[in-house]
Amino acid sequence: MMDKARFDVSAMLQRLDDDEELVEDLLSMFLDLRESLVLPIEAAVKQRNASSLYETAHRIKGSLNEIHALDAVRLASRSETAAREENIEEAVALSVQLIDETNAVADDVTRWLQRR
Repeated sequence: MMDKARFDVSAMLQRLDDDEELVEDLLSMFLDLRESLVLPIEAAVKQRNASSLYETAHRIKGSLNEIHALDAVRLASRSETAAREENIEEAVALSVQLIDETNAVADDVTRWLQRR
């Protein structure tokens, strides 16, 4: 049995009127977008650019919010705030954590979809 997933299917179902097919579609879309979400934040980390770190954290936060990955959403918010305040060291550290967490969420999503 898997530990608590990093995203909340029950909350997604509630928001989407119990439409399981739509939940599966959104989760599949998240997986399809993962690379386009993670690669820009990896580049922003390497560049240590506050504006890019903010923009990429903001973008990834929206996608994570759609699948109710709330721990990752909070991490993205913290990264956004650090970048907005131009606290580069903190923004970079949080962004690295965000990359790892986003990949872990994607792994959980993959496992969940495979069980369907």
